[in-house]
Amino acid sequence: MNSSHSFRLSARLVLVCFALLAIVPTAAAQIIQPVIVSNPVPGPQASATAAKPMVWVFTQPKAGGGLETKTVTITDLPKRLVGETAAQAADRKADTLVTEINKVLGAGRAEKFMAKGKPNFKVFGLASGTDAAKKPVVASRLAADPTLQAGNGGTIQQGSGGKMSLGGIMDIDDGTRVATGIGPEGEPSLVQFGIEGLFVASLYPSAGTTAMSILAQLSSELAANGIVNTFDAGEQSLTIEPLYDSDVYSLYWTSTDEGLPFGAGMFAVPEPASWMLLAMGGAALLAFRGRRR
Repeated sequence: MNSSHSFRLSARLVLVCFALLAIVPTAAAQIIQPVIVSNPVPGPQASATAAKPMVWVFTQPKAGGGLETKTVTITDLPKRLVGETAAQAADRKADTLVTEINKVLGAGRAEKFMAKGKPNFKVFGLASGTDAAKKPVVASRLAADPTLQAGNGGTIQQGSGGKMSLGGIMDIDDGTRVATGIGPEGEPSLVQFGIEGLFVASLYPSAGTTAMSILAQLSSELAANGIVNTFDAGEQSLTIEPLYDSDVYSLYWTSTDEGLPFGAGMFAVPEPASWMLLAMGGAALLAFRGRRR
């Protein structure tokens, strides 16, 4: 093969690699991956009732293609039954959550497990990623939590193949809401958001502090500690941008202030393929050597 022909092939390879490199991030951004989401179940603080239900929203693949969301509404979750310990209350809550989720998603989709001596629950067969507009597809979202638990959170595990990056969203349906400054037991209320194991921003809001102000303050604290995030006043949301090694880190959130019904959710996107960069580098080297000849 002469050097001119080799150079032309190498140049074409470079162009193909550049084209693929341009396509892959876009394609990856639209890939929906199957995931498993696990959540801890904290002890009792307040109750979920018909008037103030707990609401979970899950995203899953549809049988015929595409995605669908399923809403699980829990209306009977007492803070604590008579004679019940905090540990027994948490265990009962986990059983109730698993039962109600399986009623909506189907038998076997959720199961309880113990981690570090505390109850958790897993939900299988969910979907995560970003849509065509590169907006996060949230696999699991706690949309309403009148139980005011401290230390909600969760971990996303890959459902099949490939490493993923973890992101999270905290938002509120009405940005004009203000804090009461008091938690369910009369203690100062607490709002937290972050990545457990890296940094979790914490704030004890004063009475009258707006939800938007709280999200802005959390955003600043996260950024100051190296957690890349986006505060969107228009969407009334705070998004932690995808962080790699989601198998190591977990999303963490808390809102124990009755005046601040924040919702929070998790999403994950595939980690960009490093082989594409290597291929492009190799092609560029071949092209350079062909030009030298």
